[in-house]
Amino acid sequence: MIEKIKKRERIRASEDLREIDLLFVEDEELIRESFRRMMGKKVRNFYLASNGEEGLEVFKQKSPQIIISDIQMPKMNGIQMISKIRKFDKDVKIMIVSAFNDSEYLFKAIENDVSSYLVKPINKSKLYKQLNDLAQMILFEENKNKIFDIVNQVISHQENMVIVVGENQVKLANQEFLNYFSVKTTQEFNKRVDLCQEFLKGSEYFFANTLHNIDDCIEEMNFEKIKNNIIISMRDTRDNFAKDFLVKMTKLNGLDGHSYVLTFTNITDISRKSKYYEKRATYDDLTKIYNKAKFNELFERNIFLCRNKNLDLSLILFDIDNFKIVNEKCGHIGGDKILLQLALLLQENIASNYIYARWGGEEFIVLLPKVCVEKAVEVAENLRIAIESYTFKTIEKITCSFGVTKVENYDTIESSIKRADEGLYRAKNAGRNVVIEL
Repeated sequence: MIEKIKKRERIRASEDLREIDLLFVEDEELIRESFRRMMGKKVRNFYLASNGEEGLEVFKQKSPQIIISDIQMPKMNGIQMISKIRKFDKDVKIMIVSAFNDSEYLFKAIENDVSSYLVKPINKSKLYKQLNDLAQMILFEENKNKIFDIVNQVISHQENMVIVVGENQVKLANQEFLNYFSVKTTQEFNKRVDLCQEFLKGSEYFFANTLHNIDDCIEEMNFEKIKNNIIISMRDTRDNFAKDFLVKMTKLNGLDGHSYVLTFTNITDISRKSKYYEKRATYDDLTKIYNKAKFNELFERNIFLCRNKNLDLSLILFDIDNFKIVNEKCGHIGGDKILLQLALLLQENIASNYIYARWGGEEFIVLLPKVCVEKAVEVAENLRIAIESYTFKTIEKITCSFGVTKVENYDTIESSIKRADEGLYRAKNAGRNVVIEL
């Protein structure tokens, strides 16, 4: 049986090398000439130098992306040359070639951040493998830098605040963003500011101050934007006022896969108007407590929750006795003042977990989640006494009548309120200023 032995695949120069400028530094002319024939047409520009001094001058003039250098050379050896080059450029890729296997030279090469080390005589496949890898790395970095340059030009002309984040830092930021935080550069921002800590807490805002890692924050934002728009609030260092921003995120392709462009659109005016109209739609203009529409919304939610968990739910409906006479004595402005004082008295005398609202006119309503009807009657009675005992500024004394009911599993909002209203009606017929349970 004859086994076929595969020949080791020869590695050749890649197409990427045709985009690379290469400097070869070697004191032996035959080796230089041999290397020129081997590599001269495989790179974009090929430069030669016979010692470290020449190599340094060629580097200064031509700025090649890869340097291949011998170690032992006259005038200036390879390590000395590399050390001087590193003062000009910390990123240029350097390969060391030597017939010596001296650990001292190797350590010095490592200190100068040499990319690779080859022993003479040079193995072509190993050389091409290392050069191909370096070329691919260089072109990737150049492409990334080009993208960043384009992104930087774009974001610099944006009125919105725009940043590029990745690797747990802000990589780019336009002037508007830097001005907002009173810093001059992204480097200064990264040293002085933790972006996650700048997000202010609020029920409508994305809040991430428990995260001290920008990449984790981005991950949370990605999750959040599936459900809602991302709205944050941050304090402007220039005037110390908080401003609201809509945040848009875009993954920056062509880089490391982990960079994002974040655009912060100032929506402070829109947000304030939205909150204003939301408040108008939620709160009663006069008493500043919930209105009928908001109460119905919360009532519906609590019926669902209490029914699913088999919890008690009770309802109180009450109004001012003889309010028509009160208005005749005090006028409508005086009557409004009484309603406002009564709303304040209501807030002071019931638990914070109860839901209350102005139901209309002189009527008020209270929802008591997780409270049995017997306890609700006690709450109503205590509130009745507090109102009866209170001295109002406009008319001194008023009283209220109360209807109380348990919200049953079969009840709707309408049927519950209808029963409480029937209790209130009976309280009026019973002489007013009383609590009736139905």
